[in-house]
Amino acid sequence: GAVARSNNSEEPKEKDKVLHINGHDFHKERVSAFSPTWCHTCGKIIYYIGKAYTCKGCEIQVHSKCKTKTGPCRSSFVISKIDDDNPATSNNDSKPKSRSNSTSDEENDKPIAVGDKAPLFELPNEEGELVTLSQFLAEGKKIILFFYPKDFTPGCTRESKAFRDQYSLFFYANCEIIGVSSDTISCHKKFVKKYDLPFVLLSDGKNEVRKKYGVPSSAKGLQPGRVTYVISNEGVVEHIYNSYFGFQEHVLESLSAVSELLAKEVTA
Repeated sequence: GAVARSNNSEEPKEKDKVLHINGHDFHKERVSAFSPTWCHTCGKIIYYIGKAYTCKGCEIQVHSKCKTKTGPCRSSFVISKIDDDNPATSNNDSKPKSRSNSTSDEENDKPIAVGDKAPLFELPNEEGELVTLSQFLAEGKKIILFFYPKDFTPGCTRESKAFRDQYSLFFYANCEIIGVSSDTISCHKKFVKKYDLPFVLLSDGKNEVRKKYGVPSSAKGLQPGRVTYVISNEGVVEHIYNSYFGFQEHVLESLSAVSELLAKEVTA
């Protein structure tokens, strides 16, 4: 009996585990009591800190008790992750080459760095109207340009809603928020309407602007990256935040960078 207790005590706690369930790659995530989220499986709100599990592949969130009841993961990233963790397949030379070859062309472009001039672009918004970066710079606006993977996915919805909820702070700091993904104009329009987003979403169907900025892919090249650029009113990139799973942190990072820009304007 004593030996059994000793072995159990050496096992990692559930909060430290990555749980592979039905193809999902679940990890525990802290949920703010002030920003609850929805369980993908039961449809109820997840209120309590430490009670949410997020799949790294398809980004769904579920209650702890619901994770075994969730349907199969829709992301091929999970399959790649399991293969990498499997000694029987990790030495197969063909797989890394295959994943490398499947990486999108966007990683072939040199990524934009802090201090660089932001590349200009022209893309249609959710109403089908062409929008340019230069038009906002001409108005003396600072730009929050965030690239995200896809409308209506849990992570992108949380990120967009977080920018929406803090929109007034950006507005009074003379900032323009611009979201960019490869979704269609009609999809953007539905997304804006459903979540009452007060900023523009641009359709980069061929990923041309994403390539211009050299936005890196996430999930081993199988998912578009989630990167935010804070651009000064002179068109210079002042801050870059790259995080695929830090959905709401993109807003906090942007606010922090804007605060620094405002402080420079006051002391100039």
